[in-house]
Amino acid sequence: MYTIDFEDFEQKIVENQVTLFILCSPHNPAGRVWTRDELQRLFDICRKHHVFVISDEIHQDLTFAGHTHIPSFTAGSYDDMMITVTAPSKTFNLAACQNSVIIIPDETLRARWDEYVMRLRVLNGNAFGYIAAEAAYSGGREWFDEVKEIVYGNYLFVKDTLAKELPEVIVSPLEGTYLCWFDMKAYVKPEEMKDFMQKKCRLALDYGDWFGGSRFASFVRMNLATSRENIEKAVTAIINGCR
Repeated sequence: MYTIDFEDFEQKIVENQVTLFILCSPHNPAGRVWTRDELQRLFDICRKHHVFVISDEIHQDLTFAGHTHIPSFTAGSYDDMMITVTAPSKTFNLAACQNSVIIIPDETLRARWDEYVMRLRVLNGNAFGYIAAEAAYSGGREWFDEVKEIVYGNYLFVKDTLAKELPEVIVSPLEGTYLCWFDMKAYVKPEEMKDFMQKKCRLALDYGDWFGGSRFASFVRMNLATSRENIEKAVTAIINGCR
């Protein structure tokens, strides 16, 4: 499970004169749902060094196994140094509607934002998207609960099957998001990962070096928001490719 090295976090802020921190909560691709204590420690460090925070919470509804998303604004008194961005697109598959939400409780910050978007003449979003988002949040609970069951069931299938067939694959625990993050270094050389997945397994996955450079080149990210049939085909292809 991934944890935060707070000492290193603060050191990097100081050494690099950081003024803006973008938080991914829940974390993509690691699948962590940050605790209140973790958020408070991060934000206290940011306040100490005058670092503004953008909290990306687009996966906020997708939490599992008893983990609860903590909205960044509720972690403490941080309104004057933070905004939150989110959208219904991950929860309800509404990306094509092109609507997002920016939450700015602080009146001074909100006034600055309003002035900025007025200068850009960004006055309205997608009208259809407003209706779709309202309909989804008003009447989509039953559908979404079923989706969460499917996603977490797919995660358990991937984790358990790989543990049995390819026991040295390291699968990150899934606390949130619909993405499975796992390390294949015991079976595939990092420099061969893309060819292995694309040419040998015939799969379109996301590669670790996209998220953290060469040190994550042995990782891949799999989308779990699909049918069990598709997940089974993907896992079988990976297992057969390693044999």
